[in-house]
Amino acid sequence: MPTGAVEGAILSVFTVKMLGRVLTGEASVRNISGPITLADYAGQSAQAGALVFVGYLALISISLGVLKPAARAVIGWRSIAVLFR
Repeated sequence: MPTGAVEGAILSVFTVKMLGRVLTGEASVRNISGPITLADYAGQSAQAGALVFVGYLALISISLGVLKPAARAVIGWRSIAVLFR
């Protein structure tokens, strides 16, 4: 059974790979869910048990932790491009 650190690393790599697939067109933007779908999945995972629910929360937390810096970098580069136009 993998440790939490190993699971976190696996989920982080998965998130980055999926982001790359969306950006290159290999995966559809339809794979990205909104808050209602996330809440629905949270409810389903809670009904499946505490361990499944905590795993789902970990997935969301790691995904946000990986994507937030990426979004900041994109916004930063766009800001610089606007300033120097």
